[in-house]
Parts: sequence; C-alpha cells; structure tokens
Amino acid sequence: MPLRFRLRSLFFLVVTAALLSELMQFVNGSRESPIVEGFGYFAYGGIAGLSLYTAGVLLTMLASQSPTGQRIGVIAVAVSSTLTWLLIVVVATRLWIPVCVIYSALVVVLMVILTKGDLATDADISPEQTIQRLRRAKNEALTHVEQRRHDGH
Repeated sequence: MPLRFRLRSLFFLVVTAALLSELMQFVNGSRESPIVEGFGYFAYGGIAGLSLYTAGVLLTMLASQSPTGQRIGVIAVAVSSTLTWLLIVVVATRLWIPVCVIYSALVVVLMVILTKGDLATDADISPEQTIQRLRRAKNEALTHVEQRRHDGH
C-alpha cells in the first residue's frame, strides 16, 4: 500500500524545513547564503511536489484495478511530481549552479527512494488474492445463513 509512514514523515520534514528557513530569514533579517536560500526553495518545492505525488498516487490507486496499471500510474505521477519539485528548485537557485545541482540531485534521490518503496509488492499477498479470499468468505457466510434459514433456525 503506497503512502506509508515515510511519505508522511518526508512531508512533515519538508514543511518543518520551510518553516525553519523562514525563521532563519526573520532572525537574520535576510538570507545569508545561497545554501540557506536554496534550502528554503528546496522545502517549498518539496511541499508542492509531495502534495502532487500524494494526490496523484491516491487517484491512480482508485482508478486502476490492475497492479500493472497502478505501477505505471505511480511511475507517471512520480515523474511529474519530481519535475514539479525540480522546476521550483532550478528556477529559484539557477544563479547558484552548485546549490542547484546539489538540491536537484537530492530531489531525484528522494523521489526514487519514495517511488521504489511504493512499487515494491509482497509476492505472497496480492490484491487479487485478497479480494478472492474475501469473496469466498462472503459466499460461505451467505451459504451458511441460507442453510440456517431453511433449517428453521
């Protein structure tokens, strides 16, 4: 199941980073270095990119019935949210090439790790097998209820 704890904690980390960046700007009166300013833009891009990723993955899971379709959807959503995050970072830090490269690489690594975890499935438990077990249990329960009705209980 996608959207496990690590996405939530990554999102809270990015929001906290944005708040810290703004706090540092308020305390110092202005941003002191490109690294600090890039840190803020990295955090803002993360908020946008991770929000897009969360919404996209949820819609993909609701819209697609097959695991293959869900995987393709998760990959497409990951690419688009990574590009959104990268766009914000690159546009904001384009004047500081080393900062831009460092934060861009970090964005790509984080999204690859996040997406790889969401694409991992347990070979023993597939959604189709779970649905089939639930259907069998439902049919057995209905059969049992019908038998009890016919027996007069």
